[in-house]
Amino acid sequence: MVFRSRPRTLCAIALLCGLIFFSGCSERSGAPLPSAMATDPIPLQLAAFAHLYGIVRWFHPSDQAFEADWNHLAIEGVQSIIHMPEGQPLDVLLEDVFSRVAPTLRVFPTGQLDGIPSTLRKPEDASQVHMLQWEHIGLGTEHSPNLGGIYSSHRRHLSDVISHDTVDPRNPLRIDLPASISAWCATALYADSHGTFPQVETSPARVPASTSEIVEYAPMLADAIVVWNVIQHFYPYFDLLDCDWDRVLIETLSNIIAHQADYSLDDLKADLLIPLRDGHASLRSGMPIGPRAIPDLAISQVDGNIVIAASAGSAREQGLLPGMRIQRIDDLPVESAVSKTRARFSGGEHRVEALALFYLLVGDLDSTLELVAETTQGQYETFTLSRTRRTPLINHSFDPVEELEPGVVYVDVTRASEEDLSLARQQAQNAETIIVDARGYPRNRFWARWLLPSETSSMRLRIPVIRAPYHRHIDYKETTMHIAPVDEAAIDSHFVFLINPLTLSAGEHQLSYFKEAGIGTFIGTPSAGANGDINRLTLPSGGTFTWTGMVAEWTDGTTFHGVGIQPDLFVVPTLEGIRQEWDEWIQAAWSLVRAGDV
Repeated sequence: MVFRSRPRTLCAIALLCGLIFFSGCSERSGAPLPSAMATDPIPLQLAAFAHLYGIVRWFHPSDQAFEADWNHLAIEGVQSIIHMPEGQPLDVLLEDVFSRVAPTLRVFPTGQLDGIPSTLRKPEDASQVHMLQWEHIGLGTEHSPNLGGIYSSHRRHLSDVISHDTVDPRNPLRIDLPASISAWCATALYADSHGTFPQVETSPARVPASTSEIVEYAPMLADAIVVWNVIQHFYPYFDLLDCDWDRVLIETLSNIIAHQADYSLDDLKADLLIPLRDGHASLRSGMPIGPRAIPDLAISQVDGNIVIAASAGSAREQGLLPGMRIQRIDDLPVESAVSKTRARFSGGEHRVEALALFYLLVGDLDSTLELVAETTQGQYETFTLSRTRRTPLINHSFDPVEELEPGVVYVDVTRASEEDLSLARQQAQNAETIIVDARGYPRNRFWARWLLPSETSSMRLRIPVIRAPYHRHIDYKETTMHIAPVDEAAIDSHFVFLINPLTLSAGEHQLSYFKEAGIGTFIGTPSAGANGDINRLTLPSGGTFTWTGMVAEWTDGTTFHGVGIQPDLFVVPTLEGIRQEWDEWIQAAWSLVRAGDV
């Protein structure tokens, strides 16, 4: 039996979450600072504010900080610095900005001998005094309940006895900031039943009269400051960043100031997210976005060329056929267009490449795309295509569950419903080989329990437990999962798993049960390398920032982040296979079955 089936293309990323954009940024660490950055003091002043903002917001346990509107304060602080009167000391301004939320904070010029604030001493006339300190399990946000409650942040009560694992309120954190200023900031405070000390009334956050003129790009600066701080203090793979993160902050703030209203969300993605190599990382605007779509087309990269991988509808009617080489898209050579699109995405290189090829075609619904392609006669022709397709172009060869021949069962977990998976388990009891198609996001996020022969464990997941800034004193809460089959039916089948860079997150996690148990042969190209539950935070502009909130790694300690599941047999599309409209993953799986190599 030979399968000459239509290709299942690399477009399945849209199944992930309905044409949601992921993001990235470029690394410029080590390059000389532009002259404008060297002479303009505002980026350094904003960077000093940014450092204090993150520490006070997430590590200073005062009641005032706990109750503050931090998104408002981010914009207020940005505007205060941009409108700072000439001659006003930065340390005075910053202490004033934060005084309402951190009464014990002291900011002063670096090198000045400034004593620890007396307000941090234990109050002599208070009874039943305890200490408060922040404890973050990941990072708790307003989105945490909707994300399963696995991430949380709370102020924990400590004994009045100072021990090795607590922070002494009398010894606050000393921070040296940009712009030649420093600060004392307590990360533990004394408190009683009436609240934290000092128990003073503070006025609500407000924009001073001198900053009442709204700066159009202030929300973008505030967003950058918040995102940078989340990564600085809570990104679980921070130690893998290959860049100077403090420098990235100053460069990003400088870029926003230089371009102002022309600086876009894509620019912020480019400046902050690419170094993360996080396939979950994204920034979304708080503004409504119109529907997005693609033409009746899919593209792929073969032997260094960008070619049509599949076509349908109006694209095929115009003569665009699989295997035709693309020369230009709109006004750009196709190589330049791919490079430009690639710069918007974070993640492992293999995943970024797959995303760039898909999103090269994405645009507003009913908009047009102009494409220059080489025809079968060797001539170049211009085609105009409408973006009318709301789902990716995937020409499925088989049903979600199908017996290809006696003893060989095919299961597409990106499409299989629970009813389909129940049927698959019944068929698996009499199957010699099960081919599991995992090229994309699974329809059922827990599909493994329908196919596993016995109870097993997943890859290791660890949530950071953070009590101090700058990744100091981190413990981990392990959340490795165990799973049992849905019933006790005996399954003694050989497994073949089809994977590619669109195998992401929940899909990778389900496959990890088989990988850790040594079950099956994996063929294709590496998976995304983006497992572990996401976390999400609302930004000052109203948009949202999403990132991976926990460490995912193999139980032997091998790195998974950005690497993914490595196939036992690499399969990549060939020009001949695309022209013949074969699914070369299926072809390779079938060859293994025929040879008895599974």
